[in-house]
Amino acid sequence: MKEIKNLNGMRYIIANNWQWLAIVQMMDGKICESLHSALAPCSEQEFFDAYAKAHQEKYGETWELAKPNPVW
Repeated sequence: MKEIKNLNGMRYIIANNWQWLAIVQMMDGKICESLHSALAPCSEQEFFDAYAKAHQEKYGETWELAKPNPVW
């Protein structure tokens, strides 16, 4: 099992690939592809953090899963 934390302390427990895929489904595909090319191989935590930052830069708002109380 792996644990990912957002900058607000929200924890996501990743027990299997399906749970990670659910997180990835909430990501912008273009940002995801760009980060994958730039960062791979990296941990899920590194990718999560990089995605949250890139999402903020592109959209000017916090990515849902990076918020203190995210809504799935």
